[in-house]
Amino acid sequence: MASPLKPYVGPLTPDQIAAGIAAAQANALRLIDDAALLLEADRYQSATALAILAMEERGKVIILKRLALVREPSDIKAVWREYRSHRAKNAGSILPELVRQGARTMSAMASAVDAKAEHTGLLDAVKQISFYTDCLGDRHWSIPSEVVDPDLARAMLQSAKMMWGSHPVTAREVELWGEIVGPHYGQSTMVSAVVGWQKAMLTEGLSDTQPEELEAFMRGQTVAL
Repeated sequence: MASPLKPYVGPLTPDQIAAGIAAAQANALRLIDDAALLLEADRYQSATALAILAMEERGKVIILKRLALVREPSDIKAVWREYRSHRAKNAGSILPELVRQGARTMSAMASAVDAKAEHTGLLDAVKQISFYTDCLGDRHWSIPSEVVDPDLARAMLQSAKMMWGSHPVTAREVELWGEIVGPHYGQSTMVSAVVGWQKAMLTEGLSDTQPEELEAFMRGQTVAL
């Protein structure tokens, strides 16, 4: 019998994926609320760290949806590694800034899903220095109360709020995602498959986004936000 605390690394059903996404979204919102309370109490360091944790929880949503697309055991294990990687989960933290800079296409927002992008390591480092003391650079002691200020805390909380995304993901949405996009995952036909998925979502009343809007975004045509 497997230990209840042993990390799971196998496949999930659409219902199980949807439940995991709902749990991540709810926990992200809790962390955002906690960070806001700490910010009001001038506890900037803990507020900053919790805001980053909220971003990481939100980052699990995209990773969990990927589980509906892969079938090979090695690919499933790779997705779970991303799920438990801090850098992979906070990749999307740069999305609000990209939008502010004018990004309106998928290619312009590519770094928001790149687990190896420079900002992912930076965000994880900010979380660490918000929680812990450390010896950095040329034997300099990093102390949370000295390196994290109110402006940084507010910026992190704002980014977490923008990332949260309250759209509930249903098991049927995950099922359609796996059925329609799964066979095309990682192939040149994937964009067309995602557009087809959006058409099915619209037909079943699961989304009000027009497939044409999604296709324009994915193919690099500017869309209004």
